[in-house]
Amino acid sequence: MGFSTSKKWVSQTIASDFLGVSERILLISRKSGVLTEGDCWKKKFPTNPNSDILYQLENCKIKLKIYLEK
Repeated sequence: MGFSTSKKWVSQTIASDFLGVSERILLISRKSGVLTEGDCWKKKFPTNPNSDILYQLENCKIKLKIYLEK
């Protein structure tokens, strides 16, 4: 399946498929600070604590590559 990185923010499922990591790895990466809020991820509805998370693919790709190569 092909993905376009031109779309600025994408769902967790699409990000997981594009980046080749599980949704759990995305969660762990967010919680540990590898993926930073604002440039790598944001809440779809910022005022809702249960909001879906959206990811910026290019920024996530760069940060995860550095993190996973360690």
